[in-house]
Amino acid sequence: MIPALVLLVSITIFSIIAPRFLGLGALSLVLKQVTVTGFVALAQTLIILTAGIDLSVGAILVVSSLVMGITAVTNGVPIPIGFGPMQFLGMTVPFGLR
Repeated sequence: MIPALVLLVSITIFSIIAPRFLGLGALSLVLKQVTVTGFVALAQTLIILTAGIDLSVGAILVVSSLVMGITAVTNGVPIPIGFGPMQFLGMTVPFGLR
């Protein structure tokens, strides 16, 4: 009950301070930013519920994202080509963790 109350108070305060806080642009931005985390959390929930407990999903997500960022930004590789190393790492690292 207390987290819900804190959330409501925070939303009220932020909407008073910044009137565009509850606008469609801000809500769209928030949804875009939490999409990846939401999908990973959903998949992790299903894995834990089916007794296939594997808590390395978050670490693999972070390492794969770092590889994608380093490949695309630091090395100047186009983003679609940078997906290859990221996907390879994301698919092979879990097999080495067991």
